[in-house]
Amino acid sequence: MTMADDQESAPTEVTDKGADTDADGAGEFAAEPRDQVVLVHGLWMTGAESVVLRRRLSQLDFGVRQFSYRSVRDGLAENARQLHAFTEEIDSERLHLVGHSLGGLVILRLLAEITDFRPGRVVLLGSPLQGSEVADRLAQWPFGEQVLGRSIADDVLASPKREWDGSRDLGIIAGSKAVGMGRVVTKLRRPNDGTVTVAETRLPGAKAHRVLPVTHSTLLFSSLVADHIARFLREGRFPPKAKKPKTMKNEKVTSKQSPPQSAAVADDTIEA
Repeated sequence: MTMADDQESAPTEVTDKGADTDADGAGEFAAEPRDQVVLVHGLWMTGAESVVLRRRLSQLDFGVRQFSYRSVRDGLAENARQLHAFTEEIDSERLHLVGHSLGGLVILRLLAEITDFRPGRVVLLGSPLQGSEVADRLAQWPFGEQVLGRSIADDVLASPKREWDGSRDLGIIAGSKAVGMGRVVTKLRRPNDGTVTVAETRLPGAKAHRVLPVTHSTLLFSSLVADHIARFLREGRFPPKAKKPKTMKNEKVTSKQSPPQSAAVADDTIEA
């Protein structure tokens, strides 16, 4: 992560459209061409890191645009205002919002202040909706609050008890692969994605919450996550959870015997 987001950067628009089916076989989730998606990046980022996710959603026939903002220098209210202005320039009957980490909080602030925002669904990726152990610890370090920036100070450090009003379909994807900078800062409760705990991503009133075996960063690169986003934006629900393989009651697995195979496995064993 870098501090490059403090520099002015033009929003990135993805206009290329993919075929009905991509390499991951996700063509069944193809959306109506009029559907537009705005991606909102997280802390210390610029939006450039979302290129893989943008490409995948574009291949699923979504129009995709990247909103870039100054996550450190500007406060949450200002960033939400800029996001609203950005979306006002998009000509679409429906407009979906997808936020990674801090980007999810920017989206929620926008929807709290603009009650007549046009129809669409929302997906949040690893957003610290109920505070952040990592941010709290970093804030105690010398210059920690300055490094975290105003948006984090405005919301995350305040640890608000947040609920969703159900005004539109909102889905949440959390990661459970504990690899990331958060483990260096503090001992995170499990499960976590290396930066944000699963408990911190919970939001009472949300329509769906799904935990997938990815890290905080790879939420942006996983084809599994992209498929979940696309399904929720189209249908307001995530794909059905895969079932654990069944074994015979008295069956024992030895070192020379492989466990029974199944086309469907539990969510926490799916490779992203």
